[in-house]
Amino acid sequence: MVRRTEEDLTGFDCAAADVPLDYDRPSGATTTIAPGRRPADDPARRIGTIFVNPGGPGGAGRGLVTAADQFVPPEVRARFDIVGFDPRGIGAGCVRDAGPVLEHMSTLTVAKDLDQLRKAVGDREINYIGFSYGTMVGATYANLFPENVRALVIDGNVDPECDKAGARCAFSGNARPKFDALRDRLRQGPADVSDLGGGSAPSTLIGCLPGDRPVVRARPPDVRRGGLRQPAEDQ
Repeated sequence: MVRRTEEDLTGFDCAAADVPLDYDRPSGATTTIAPGRRPADDPARRIGTIFVNPGGPGGAGRGLVTAADQFVPPEVRARFDIVGFDPRGIGAGCVRDAGPVLEHMSTLTVAKDLDQLRKAVGDREINYIGFSYGTMVGATYANLFPENVRALVIDGNVDPECDKAGARCAFSGNARPKFDALRDRLRQGPADVSDLGGGSAPSTLIGCLPGDRPVVRARPPDVRRGGLRQPAEDQ
């Protein structure tokens, strides 16, 4: 079931969709995911819906529709609604204190949730754009429901078989105490970075949306002082 909500996302439609908590028990308990829609610019010539996923895992996709003009050409935006969604347990789909949803969060369940949204908008076949980890969601969907795919764009593919790091990964083994120790250390002050000559830092900055760049330009002094704020504080 999909219910329209009245959240303030001007020019866009927000909703809440109930999906099975456990797809092995489809008639049992439900959980909620949070889709958002950018309507087609030319409704009279509308073809259908394009679903988008920013990746992560854990990326909240509903807000991605507000930046659709950054990655969807105008002739496509004219004829397709653009729908993004916050997956179960993420963003506006987050359940306080999580509870049983934690046992049912996976790429597989997100792909099945995506098919529920396809049915909800009334499309016989899906159109999908996935970035980064969103490519794995798209590939998983295509393997589960090949007959339901009309068009699939996966950009920046994640290798689902990548296990090269193994024990060399800093979080291998018992990850929770290692993460907690890192979190506690960072609360005391920013970590020193000895080498920014690799590709990760520059590519992260280059990859920022144009609207983010003024905020990013203002942040390096704050990072050095250890006074980095959330970008939302600048709004």
